[in-house]
Amino acid sequence: LTTLFPVFANKLLGLGPVEVGSLWSALGVGLFVMSIVLLWFTGRTLADRINIIVWTSALSGLAIGVLVWTKDLYLVSLLMIVIGGGMGAFTPIAWGIVQELTPRMMVGRVLGLYGTGAMTAAISGISVFGQVTERFGESTGVAGIGATFLLTASLGGWLSRSIRNR
Repeated sequence: LTTLFPVFANKLLGLGPVEVGSLWSALGVGLFVMSIVLLWFTGRTLADRINIIVWTSALSGLAIGVLVWTKDLYLVSLLMIVIGGGMGAFTPIAWGIVQELTPRMMVGRVLGLYGTGAMTAAISGISVFGQVTERFGESTGVAGIGATFLLTASLGGWLSRSIRNR
């Protein structure tokens, strides 16, 4: 979303570089707020932390979906804060879980592999949604990114339930 956002903002909302920068700042506010909120969830169980990913991914997916339908800059700013919060929950929780579950002697290797997979997924997402946007339009690209967040929430919910059942 962040890489393609200038295109979406220009085509869907008619915004220029200054407004895009302001909306990126709103995204940063969401990331910052989530960093503070996560301090209260440090001692939670594995399933609870995955549920945080589930709910924040679902909220981000819905907020991204609403971006397609709104032209109000203030609402878009609020949505960007929500999206930033959702994005800010995933990475620290996922990295913490990987470190927690990996045998001590393998943490560096596993985190290196995880980082490689995350970067590959990011580059693939940029490529795929760039092509979708070019071929089918900005609204479809944004909706596809929102659907990806909702898919993440669904898979996280399944993982959380399977952990609780063990």
